[in-house]
Amino acid sequence: MSAMPPPVVVGVGRGGSPTVVDHAAREALRLDRPLHLVHADGAEATGVPSGAAVLAAAAERARGAVAARVPVTTTLSSEPPLVALVSAAAGAALVVVGRAPRRSHPYLRSVTGGVGAWVPVPVLSVPDDSALRGGRPRVVVGFDEGVNCGEALVEAFAVARACGAALTLLATWWHPTGPNRRPLTAVEDARKPAGIRAGVDRATTSLRGWYPDVPVEVRVVHAPAGEALIEASHEADLVVLGRHQPLLPTGSHLGPVARAVLREASCPVLLTTPVDVHRVHLPGPIAQHA
Repeated sequence: MSAMPPPVVVGVGRGGSPTVVDHAAREALRLDRPLHLVHADGAEATGVPSGAAVLAAAAERARGAVAARVPVTTTLSSEPPLVALVSAAAGAALVVVGRAPRRSHPYLRSVTGGVGAWVPVPVLSVPDDSALRGGRPRVVVGFDEGVNCGEALVEAFAVARACGAALTLLATWWHPTGPNRRPLTAVEDARKPAGIRAGVDRATTSLRGWYPDVPVEVRVVHAPAGEALIEASHEADLVVLGRHQPLLPTGSHLGPVARAVLREASCPVLLTTPVDVHRVHLPGPIAQHA
């Protein structure tokens, strides 16, 4: 008997997370992977459906979405949501989590950041109110010269091809501003955007050759990276970000750009496979997260 391939794992919230489950089902079909639903059943409140009922309804929705093309399985956990998802993510192909509205309690929003900091596989964060835009899909990927950029570029090109999307390579540069938010004369350099654009073109020459069918736009913006990506998310269907492998025994905090984009982006955000993989052996209960 052949082993089950790595699944797409999706976290199901107390409300059933229909939008998140739908996104996860599409990813399972795209990747041709089983779909595994995880629900952490906390203390019951009067008038709130049981965890088993919530999970059963979500599984029924998922099975309808995949139409028996991939297997659908479930886990009902008594652990806190973050612990349950991190445990289920071991060996997963992708983890899909919902993202609560910005005005919600910070604890609800922290699950996404916690999963992104702990899980050594790609993480897709989907706003609970996310909706498909009309027209041709657009994928935006943040470009920088860091070691984590290569994985993000590869994933962005692959997703764009699979979804028939146009791809925006977003590069930023930023100097302090003076009055009226104009760059200070001492640091203003009109040649800067052209130089950055040329660097992006050089760095993506091979990928453009591998994906000639993906329309590519290079956009160079004078703004902090987080602000530029959040602004771009308003007209995108997906933002792709690179990240580093967690290095600390208690998990690594995401960088300020990733945290800002996860918190404020209007569309789903994909954190790609971490780079610089290091594993830390730890005794005791926390070892399952190392």
